[in-house]
Amino acid sequence: LVAQPGAPLAGAGATSAAAADAALSRLSVAPGALPPGPVLLLDAAKRTGWTLTVAASLLREAGAGPVYPLVLHAQA
Repeated sequence: LVAQPGAPLAGAGATSAAAADAALSRLSVAPGALPPGPVLLLDAAKRTGWTLTVAASLLREAGAGPVYPLVLHAQA
């Protein structure tokens, strides 16, 4: 999974659609980068959950096995 540097982030109070669009615009799967088997998806902090949702969807569309998200800190 590759994050595009300088891509826009959804600001606080953004709608779900804006947060999902922002995550989709900055994430991609590098060709040939998927290991066989399950994927552990790590996020340092979760605010809306859209980055994890979009990342997991992109990984699955690219042929990854089961995707297991792990969040280190959830923000309220």
